[in-house]
Amino acid sequence: MNHPIVEEKILKELTEVLAESRGGDCNRWTEEAVDFEEAEKLVYLKAALAETLRLYPSVPEDFK
Repeated sequence: MNHPIVEEKILKELTEVLAESRGGDCNRWTEEAVDFEEAEKLVYLKAALAETLRLYPSVPEDFK
């Protein structure tokens, strides 16, 4: 992992959101995928994913 602080912040944010919406039992957190309401609260994760895709685009640019 190149950025352990970023990973720590993402895990903290995910833990807080899932604990709020699904309760404190972390075994229940993986029973279902993250829903839209939960995903909207994952601001730092969305920013990290956007930055990753900016640096490493999934589709190469076409320089014609």
